[in-house]
Amino acid sequence: MSCFDDLYPRVNKSKVKFGKLPSGGFKHLLHIFHWTRTPEEGKWMVHTKSEQEQPAKRFVEFYIPNATNLLESSTSFKRLDSSSDVVYSNKRISALMQVAPLHLFPYSEEIFRQLLNFEQRYPVYGLPVTAHFACMKSLLQTKADVKLLQKKGIVFCSVNNGEEDVLRFLHNVGSFLVDEVKACIPDDLNSLSEKVIEHHERDVSIAYSEFKSQFCPNRWVIISVIAAITLFVLTFIQTVYSALGYYKGT
Repeated sequence: MSCFDDLYPRVNKSKVKFGKLPSGGFKHLLHIFHWTRTPEEGKWMVHTKSEQEQPAKRFVEFYIPNATNLLESSTSFKRLDSSSDVVYSNKRISALMQVAPLHLFPYSEEIFRQLLNFEQRYPVYGLPVTAHFACMKSLLQTKADVKLLQKKGIVFCSVNNGEEDVLRFLHNVGSFLVDEVKACIPDDLNSLSEKVIEHHERDVSIAYSEFKSQFCPNRWVIISVIAAITLFVLTFIQTVYSALGYYKGT
């Protein structure tokens, strides 16, 4: 499998070195390829109907706001240095979504089709690639969304047309999941969607984001304001001490 180390998604090195092999062994070479490029087992699982009353949700039912809209509720994005994973943490007024990078090359569509098809046929091994792709498909709806995540180091595209090719890739593979596979999503992803939407619709988060955009547009403005306040305070203190020294002298 070392012949494929230079392909994206990249190898999860910690899992390959220290992870546990599947209890039932590998089904075939595609299973090995999938196993080397996914997070540790136990996350992004889907339950069968016998374990819960409601059937698993379909890929077409998954929704979170796109990246530029999430900015309106003080949600920030960060690159997650792992394979096919998404981590979301929301605080009182802000939230952070960490996403594994999406590298697109001419061969990417075929690889993603194979990995996603494998997960839908063998859901017992988890659906991490499905979860990652579903999030990227929802986050990247416009060219502005692509540019935003490119700046964050989450999206890379080696094809000439850039943003258009990213959107075309997401559309083609998404159609494959809906039309041909009728893909389902893991339970964890459904919970993530509920958390994201709840935070996005929170009034205090929207107000905080508007405050930041108006008064703190970037870190250098914040640093300049802090420096100005500090300089004013020091000048004021110096003036007070000078005045006290003058009155004591008289």
